Amino acid sequence: MTLVIVDVDARGGSPINGTMTEFGAVALNRDTAVRSAFHGVLVEAEPDHDNPAVPLIKPGARRYPEFQVMCRFEDWLRRFGDRVIFVSDNPLYDGMWIWAAFDRVGLDNPFGHSGRRIADFAAGLESD
Repeated sequence: MTLVIVDVDARGGSPINGTMTEFGAVALNRDTAVRSAFHGVLVEAEPDHDNPAVPLIKPGARRYPEFQVMCRFEDWLRRFGDRVIFVSDNPLYDGMWIWAAFDRVGLDNPFGHSGRRIADFAAGLESD
């Protein structure tokens, strides 16, 4: 089992009308001491000056093919075996963007349809 901690940057309320600009993932496996990172960029953006938590997409921003980015992500995830667990600060938000991107490009979601909060992982580290 490998925990994959994911953080998504996106603009808009959902993948239906919004845009995921980029995401990062870190894989952690206690048994094998595997630690690896992935960064997927879909649209070049910068933090919005009014709300730095939201990416600002400038007109004419460079866009990268979603299919290629998600295929690279899927290939990276495959290195960790059949059981990768999605972990995020907010799995409902981050997960919906990742799930939708895999679906849009016609790939199976390697995470299945569940995720864990990063607070669960932190509690485990503290034996709580």
